[in-house]
Amino acid sequence: MRVQRLTIEGFGPFAGRHTIDFTEFRDTGVYLIGGPTGSGKSSILDAIVFALYDAVPRYDGVSGKRKSLRSDFAQPRNATRVELEFEVAGDRYRIRRSPEYERPKQRGEGTTRSRPEVALDLDDGSGWRTLTTAYRDTAARIEAIVGLNAEQFQQTILLAQGRFAEFLQANSEDRTDILRRLFGTHRFGELTSAITEEARHATGRIERLEQEISASSTRAQDALRELAQAGDEPDNGSSVTTPEAAKARANSIREQRQVHAQEKKHKRDAAVSAANAARTLMSDIRERDAARAELSRLELAAEAHAEDIRRLERANWALELWPSVTTRDAAAHALADARRQLAATESESELQGVDDSELDTAVHALREQLTHVQGAQKLEEQLPRLADAERDAAEKQRTASEQRASLRERSTAIPRELAELQTRIDELRTEAAELPVRRQSAETARERIDLFERRARAEEQHRARSEELRAALQEKTDASRHAEETLRAMLDDTASRLAQQLEPGIPCPVCGADEHPRPATSTRGAPSVVTEQDVDRARVAERDAAMACDTAKERARAARAALERLHETLGDAAEDDLLKAVHSAELALRAAEDAEREIPKTQQRLRALNTELTTVQGQMEELGERITLLVSERDAAANAVLDAESRIRAAIGDAKSASARKAELDLKLQRTISVQDARRRVHEAQESEQRATSALSTALADREERELRAAYLERAERERLERRVREHENAWARVRAVLERDAITSIEQRTADGIPDLAALEEREAAAEDAYTVAVGATAAADQVISTIAREIDASRRLNEELDSLGERAQALTRLAQSLDGRGPNLQRMRLETYVLAAGLESILEAANLRLETMSQGRYRLEHDDAGEDRGRRGGLGIVVRDDYTGVSRTVQSLSGGETFLTSLALALGLADVVQQEAGGVQLDTLFVDEGFGALDAEVLELAMQTLSDLQTGGRTIGIISHVPSMQERIPERVRVRREAGGRGSTIEFP
Repeated sequence: MRVQRLTIEGFGPFAGRHTIDFTEFRDTGVYLIGGPTGSGKSSILDAIVFALYDAVPRYDGVSGKRKSLRSDFAQPRNATRVELEFEVAGDRYRIRRSPEYERPKQRGEGTTRSRPEVALDLDDGSGWRTLTTAYRDTAARIEAIVGLNAEQFQQTILLAQGRFAEFLQANSEDRTDILRRLFGTHRFGELTSAITEEARHATGRIERLEQEISASSTRAQDALRELAQAGDEPDNGSSVTTPEAAKARANSIREQRQVHAQEKKHKRDAAVSAANAARTLMSDIRERDAARAELSRLELAAEAHAEDIRRLERANWALELWPSVTTRDAAAHALADARRQLAATESESELQGVDDSELDTAVHALREQLTHVQGAQKLEEQLPRLADAERDAAEKQRTASEQRASLRERSTAIPRELAELQTRIDELRTEAAELPVRRQSAETARERIDLFERRARAEEQHRARSEELRAALQEKTDASRHAEETLRAMLDDTASRLAQQLEPGIPCPVCGADEHPRPATSTRGAPSVVTEQDVDRARVAERDAAMACDTAKERARAARAALERLHETLGDAAEDDLLKAVHSAELALRAAEDAEREIPKTQQRLRALNTELTTVQGQMEELGERITLLVSERDAAANAVLDAESRIRAAIGDAKSASARKAELDLKLQRTISVQDARRRVHEAQESEQRATSALSTALADREERELRAAYLERAERERLERRVREHENAWARVRAVLERDAITSIEQRTADGIPDLAALEEREAAAEDAYTVAVGATAAADQVISTIAREIDASRRLNEELDSLGERAQALTRLAQSLDGRGPNLQRMRLETYVLAAGLESILEAANLRLETMSQGRYRLEHDDAGEDRGRRGGLGIVVRDDYTGVSRTVQSLSGGETFLTSLALALGLADVVQQEAGGVQLDTLFVDEGFGALDAEVLELAMQTLSDLQTGGRTIGIISHVPSMQERIPERVRVRREAGGRGSTIEFP
């Protein structure tokens, strides 16, 4: 992850908008964020973390921290927002975030609360594309993209104030949370949880199996007890104690009930047989009586049946000859229709009495006349087109003559325009020749006006620098006074403490006197609270204030010198006179520039006119030739019109038009042909009628047509007759078949002893069936109980087998789960995940030692400590420091402030190296260091700076935040944060 650009507006101490481009430091690798104490340097880091994670490191746990985010110096209508651009794995992202704050209402008085906003964008090559604007989604995406949450980001990338050495001095449990995310070892913890859950599940399963085995035995005994109690057996099953014994007793009961059921079955079968024989006899008697009744009915309908047969035979004969009748009738109807049509056609055409040969002659003559009229009709259709051609040729001749006259006028006007353009070109060239002189004059006049504006800015800057100088002088005076007072207070407190230790007769540790007549007393009347560190800080603040005052003096002198130079350059010149001169010079310059731009356009117009003159002269010649051709076309079209009109009149005679004459001849021809067709259809119909009459006579032979028509039946009536005949014959056959069956003929013999009592037999049958059903049910109940007991025996066997195999597995899983969780057999009390993380920690320490040995000049080396911690807490991720001067390893808490800084810095850099190589895509290319350099002496500081400078070869950039003057001298690349004059917040100076 590499930070690229940060924009802050209305945030923390920064009222205005400030942008820092961190890519400017990629070549140097190490840069400084410098400025006085309290100016807002750390607020830059606050803005980075706020943009990414909506968190502020220094305000964690502080009430009202969100209120602190908006700058107290921002104008009411100014926004508060932070925008951060960063790069991860080659992809560029931008996040924009605003906190909740009060802003003026758009309407009316008072303020309203501005809602927090966030937007995450991705540069997809064509511009920024918004990924999300939802708070929860943004948080999840940022952690996924960066690979770190806010806490881990501050531990590995942003080493903020008060948290520099937390990872170094954290206990194993806290260090686990950080390393777990970096190395992705959640799966080992999940494995431990899964095995623990499996062990718990196995133990619970054993308990459930034992309960199920006991319940199975109980269910088998209960089933046997219910079976015995429901029957007549004297033993109720209370003495049975095992499922196997219950099954044996149930089998015995089943055998007894099966014998009883067999006896009931024999009785049931005998009763059923007797009842079935009686039912069969009664059915046969009813069927015999019904057949006899039907036979009597059929004998009474025999005569009607014979007449139906005779009628059906005659209808079948008529059906065979009926097509000849229908054919003869259709031919007669067609002949009558043809004769009626012929009479109508002859009457309409007035051709009655004309024989066929005369009709043929008339048709031939009409067709010849139509041929001549059709030719005239075509000429008649062409006549408008010929007249249009004549008019078109005349119109084109007139248009061409007008165009030629217009071109003649244009050819006379063009020479005059050519002369005028040439004169204009000469004038423009004269004006354009003055362009260099006029441009220089205008530039000189504008420069004089710029000097007035520069002098106004210089006066404003001089006033600002003077104000800054006064503030710096005041701050220097205050710092000096504070340093003196702090030193005096420390001396006063020191003397007071020494005086309290003096005793008569004991030498003073300062002067050696045995008597102490006037011991010192504290002039402040309060316990000692001032230390040497307080004095050192006061002196550092005094030096910072002196340096700031010197800087302010230098800037004030530079501003005053710049202002004096501008006064000397301008002298007594009046601004109004200079403005008038600038206006006149610019007008003259624009005129010369316009002339220079117009010359090419005018020359182009001159060339266009010459081309146009040549074109006009050529067009005039072409039009003369075209007019001669158009006159010839007009005369030819007029002659064609006269010839067509003469030929049309000769063809149509007195008719109004060729179309009318053609319609008249078409009607006569159609009517004549219609008479011919009608006569032909009459002749054909006569022949068809004669053939049909002859065929019908042949088919009838010696019988009459009226007999045929009387015998003929329509299809529906014939089918009804056939069905009636067929039904009578089928009923007769069925009755004879029934009466001739052996079962019917033997009824008299079967009832010789009387008719049996069917109701009594069926009652005995039902009683026997019920008794058999009860016996079968009892046997089935025994079968059900035996099956139930057998299932319980099988279930108990399977449960016992599973119980035997699961016992050893449950014990092994429990031991494994306890070991993986750092309990039980695990003497080191180290979890599996901690064991894996320990390997990662050792890699981090190895990478850190590469730099720590250099920075500590070979004295210190970090070592992994896997021992348990106090109060029985699990260990495994401890860190101790090896001191080669003493040869003893000791806790990291025993290091001094400067040593802790160097060790923490080495550990942070080692962590970044290892995470970048092994943490599954997390790449740490940016590091910020926000404290600690002031505690280093010159030699150690040089070693630390050299270590940070070496990181440039790995592509990282290191931002160091410090107010120490020596750091500003060592690091030329810097971002400077300074306080505004008058306490109006801070500003960022970025080259």
